[in-house]
Amino acid sequence: MVKCPKQISILLGSALIGRGISFVRVHSPSRCHHIRILENQSPRCLSAIDDSTYHSDPSADDEDHYHASVTANPVKPRTERGIRSLTYVMVKDVEELMKRNASAASEMALDNIHRLKRLHNETGNEAYRSSAKPLYNSLVRAFAKSGTPENAHLAEMTYYEMKLKAETTGDEHLLPDATTACAVVDGYARSGGKSGPLNAERFLFKLMDDAEAATKAGVSQEQIVLPTSASANGVIKAW
Repeated sequence: MVKCPKQISILLGSALIGRGISFVRVHSPSRCHHIRILENQSPRCLSAIDDSTYHSDPSADDEDHYHASVTANPVKPRTERGIRSLTYVMVKDVEELMKRNASAASEMALDNIHRLKRLHNETGNEAYRSSAKPLYNSLVRAFAKSGTPENAHLAEMTYYEMKLKAETTGDEHLLPDATTACAVVDGYARSGGKSGPLNAERFLFKLMDDAEAATKAGVSQEQIVLPTSASANGVIKAW
């Protein structure tokens, strides 16, 4: 199992969208803060149209309180194809917002992850859980696109969060892939300064070491993230 020394835990606490107000809770070993997004704006993204999946209760500071406070209509039932379509639109919303405001895009991506988790909890439909990786990848890309050292670090931490969740829960749908890894490298390349290229190179070498160790341990190739020419080129461009 690969452990990250500065692992963050994205606890998808209270994501409340109603009248355009959304809250996402982010935890790390050293901080806990709430991010308020889309304040005083009507939800314009296509994935926010389904009002049966969003509720507004700013007093819901913890997940138990939140679930106890939900009294809205039952969640709209979806087929597996419908769930794939929903996650596709969610990712496209984040990608579009990324072009204008990478910081807001990362907040939307966090909100989407919480929304999918809640839909899985409320319906028991495993298709929601198995569709989560594209949303996590969109979060990593949004962090990477911001161009700041802090968010580049958050992109890497999200990569290891995905890996840790997959290893501890057995949910292989959350395993990061080459797309996730390339986004992390891109984040460090965009972060600039002397540390950007060094961190991109460090992460690439860590991928190589992890892949070698996993291969020796008999881990299946499907579960190993191998460095690609794209990630290597990303490191070169960072310099």
